[in-house]
Amino acid sequence: MVAKIRVSFCMNAGPKRGVVAAAAVCDADFRSLLTTAANKLKLRKAALSSVRLFIWRSGAELPAAGPVSDVQNGDTIAVSLGEPYAGPAAAASAPAAAPPPPVRWHLISPQLAVVAWPAAAPMNASLARMSTLLEHPTHCEAESGAVVGHAAQRYLPSSNYEGHNLYAATLRAFERLAAAADADCAGSAEELAFLDEWRRRGEPAVVIAFVSGAVGTLRHELCHARFALDAEYRRWCEAAWAARVDALGKWLGALGYHATRRADEFGAYLLTEPAQFWRGRLGADEVRSLRAEPPAARHAAWIRELALGADDDGRGVIEAAL
Repeated sequence: MVAKIRVSFCMNAGPKRGVVAAAAVCDADFRSLLTTAANKLKLRKAALSSVRLFIWRSGAELPAAGPVSDVQNGDTIAVSLGEPYAGPAAAASAPAAAPPPPVRWHLISPQLAVVAWPAAAPMNASLARMSTLLEHPTHCEAESGAVVGHAAQRYLPSSNYEGHNLYAATLRAFERLAAAADADCAGSAEELAFLDEWRRRGEPAVVIAFVSGAVGTLRHELCHARFALDAEYRRWCEAAWAARVDALGKWLGALGYHATRRADEFGAYLLTEPAQFWRGRLGADEVRSLRAEPPAARHAAWIRELALGADDDGRGVIEAAL
């Protein structure tokens, strides 16, 4: 019996080169991959005789008959209409680049993963559209019911984030919507790889991502983790926000947050930013008073308790936010 594999498909050349257009589970042989690619990418029958299949990034060409042992679960298959491989490994004469620093996953608890990225660019290539689906005022799932396209995402705030807060429901919604979308909205290789890793890590309910060394961002994102996991703190944020929504709602909307996310963001900014951040929208006395209320005053203790449940590496990451 031929093994089954889960792969993604992209075009090898043209304006959509390297952009994942579809994903599927199929047999690990050339004919099954070719048939699936033809259906997913809507290739003309006349073009099938010249199609060549490559593993994106490695550039390895798949044999046109029999099993394809080089293909692994999660690989992206580049579909050529006869042209040579045009992906990132095509320049064989170029010196091999040093491998990028690793993305480090810390499973703090079964409900919470903290992911440290070496730089913002690879993090946002993987996560920016997921954050847009969660919180953007017009492009979030609650408003659009769809994932934003790759081209439009380049101009949205989350493409420049230093941290992200994501949730199991958001990740599943993104995967479902991207799988049903056209090529411009389909999941990229980076996005699908992140989802695969999240699943391999046990699908934690909350995923906090940040650029290594951005401690201020980590502090902010951990507030979002607490909002999701600590019911008392969540109720406090919602009550504090409800008392100020008329004064601050438009402003937080202009910062890029949908109404459903503003109580959470209000709490995170309140606990991590200096009084000057509010530019008079909240007075210094009001900020001090809110921070002195029990759920806010216990925030450092909550982080310490979180750190105690982590392994040694994860504990060091969490304690850096104190």
